[in-house]
Amino acid sequence: MLVLGLSALLFGCRSEPPAPFETFLDARPVPPIDTSRGDAYDWYASAALEAEEKATAYAKWVSFPESDRAKIIAALGPALQKVARGSTQTCSYRCGPTKPFEPAPYSAGWRLCGRALTWRIERALSAGDVPSAIRDFLVATRFGFDLSAGDTTVASLGLAIVDDARLALLKGRAKLSAQDLRAVASGLGEVLARVPDPGLAMDCEAQQMLAAVDFVQDAYRAGNYEALVSGLGPEIRNATDALDAMKGSDAKQRPAYFRGFANEAKDRAKRMKQLAGMPAVERANQKPFETTGDRPWRRFARHFFLAGEPYLAMRDRTLARTRLLLIECHALSYVKGGQPAPVGLSPLPDVAVTDPYTGAPLRYLASGSTFRAYSVGANFADDGGESGEDGESPDLILEAG
Repeated sequence: MLVLGLSALLFGCRSEPPAPFETFLDARPVPPIDTSRGDAYDWYASAALEAEEKATAYAKWVSFPESDRAKIIAALGPALQKVARGSTQTCSYRCGPTKPFEPAPYSAGWRLCGRALTWRIERALSAGDVPSAIRDFLVATRFGFDLSAGDTTVASLGLAIVDDARLALLKGRAKLSAQDLRAVASGLGEVLARVPDPGLAMDCEAQQMLAAVDFVQDAYRAGNYEALVSGLGPEIRNATDALDAMKGSDAKQRPAYFRGFANEAKDRAKRMKQLAGMPAVERANQKPFETTGDRPWRRFARHFFLAGEPYLAMRDRTLARTRLLLIECHALSYVKGGQPAPVGLSPLPDVAVTDPYTGAPLRYLASGSTFRAYSVGANFADDGGESGEDGESPDLILEAG
């Protein structure tokens, strides 16, 4: 009896075994590049790799003298041909989640290709080669919108490419004939018909959010938070100190902490996908995301989980202005052809005239040879097309170029 009692006592004094570490992101390998698949993504990825190889020295530049722009355009000729080839095909974007603070695959090459296309548009217009400018503009716009199916970092890069190409074309719009304007409007109609559903970007972003949860858990497991502090700043030490303090009761607290962290990522991602399917005015009327409990991971969540709504706001602006450009080219083609501006937008498809802020048609007013097209913008009120210096409020208008 004494032996049994001693055994029971010793057994009872053993510490609870640690729970296994969970992996929250079910990451599937991205298929290798294969341009024979007939998918735009493969051509874009191949173009990015070539661009990064041919213009490595410029990958991190933010300002480019004219002489260097010429060198980059020349070096990226074959890569831009691949982008153009891809833009004629359907794009099935493949999410490849990355660890926080690591660049997205191909993003450096895609950024270089977008810049080179923009510079070629400007150069072609300056030289009077309008057909080449229009061709590169439509390639860049298709390319940029195709990238908007990626996570918010890649998707924002794609929208920036669209915006830059549009501004480049607008700088030379006075040189466009009625026929040129019709070509731009027709091409944009085709582009807008294939713009990816914003829910796809939210799906990719959901993977990035879970990758962030795994990254924080890996840092906790290793007891090394240097990457988090370097990437998020010294103020994140409050969160990392709290993680360290949890190690005394790891078996009980750690599984609940990271499961709660991951569940919030999933809940936020689900909500963002729902919001992505709404016009901005409807999104604005939704209740804020509700959180419960003390959420000890909240400081990490603030850094890793809040990119969705700013991205959707950027998408609204880009989409609205791309549609406004189509409308302007459509109407101006009549005026430059010696006819009055069309009195309405009925010949144009809904995908070309819907205001992403309201879900209703964009505003359009015409009288004789004058016309005005605008979006009600982020305040959702019709202010008659009045806008400030940035062209974004109170109403959103096409840039002056």
